[in-house]
This record gives sequence, C-alpha cells and structure tokens, in this order.
Amino acid sequence: YPNGFDLTIDTHTAVKPLGEAISGYLRAVGIRAEVNSVLQTVFFKRRSEGEFQSIVAYAPARNFPEATYILDNLLGVPADDYIRDNILSKAIADANTTHDVEKRRAAHTIAFDRINNLYAFMPLGSLPAVYAHSKDVKIERHPLGGTREMVSNLVWQ
Repeated sequence: YPNGFDLTIDTHTAVKPLGEAISGYLRAVGIRAEVNSVLQTVFFKRRSEGEFQSIVAYAPARNFPEATYILDNLLGVPADDYIRDNILSKAIADANTTHDVEKRRAAHTIAFDRINNLYAFMPLGSLPAVYAHSKDVKIERHPLGGTREMVSNLVWQ
C-alpha cells in the first residue's frame, strides 16, 4: 500500500492510551490510524455487530483461569469470531462437547496452537495476558487470597 490506508482501532476506555501509542507507530509507517475509545457495553455491542477493523482490549482470564472460559470469551459468540477458522472452530466445539479431560485437553491444545500459528491475538503491554497451555505451568494461590491475578502466580512445575 504505497499510499497507506485508513484504519480504525477500537479500544476499551481503560486502554485508550495503549491504542493511541499503537496508532502512533502505525502512522509512522503510513497507516492512517484513528482511535475510537468506547465504554465496555458499547464495545461489546459493536463487536457483536461486526463493526471492528481492529481491536485493542484487555481480556485477562479474570476469575476463571480455564481454557474454555478464555476461548468462549474471545470466540464463543459467532458474531464475535473475527478469525472464522474452521480448524479453530472445530477444536473449540470438540472441547465444549465432552467431559473427558484428555479429549478436552487435546482439543484445547489444538485451539491454542492454532491461535498462535495464525497470530490471531498479540499480547501487548508490560504485563500482557499470555495464555499458557502446558502441563508444566501451575497457577499458585496468591498469598493475600482472593482472585488476584499476577504474573508472579504463574510458575513452572
């Protein structure tokens, strides 16, 4: 694109500064990036209506550090699935339709590997939400209790 192109970056209000920083980098290479920062309810409505070109958001595992929650949060609603990849969709469906732990683990591995291979999500920021899916990763209980999520809670077994 020798003349560049226009791009709208939609963000949650809480991460507007991150969207602005990214837009500055994009402008430096000829992409005319504009940031549209909205409240979370508007963000979800616009996402479900398929109105986004690109998204800068925060989506940690919150209280549920479990693969199904993460995948449903990112891709669980068909209108929110911007990737539209058959392999990924099948892996998520396979995981959601069995109670067999090994089958779920295998399907989740396929799903997360596919996300990584497609570069579908890119973690940004000083403490990005990276989705680790390995038997070698353990989430330690935070010493102060509750559902505090901190990088320091992730350890190798």
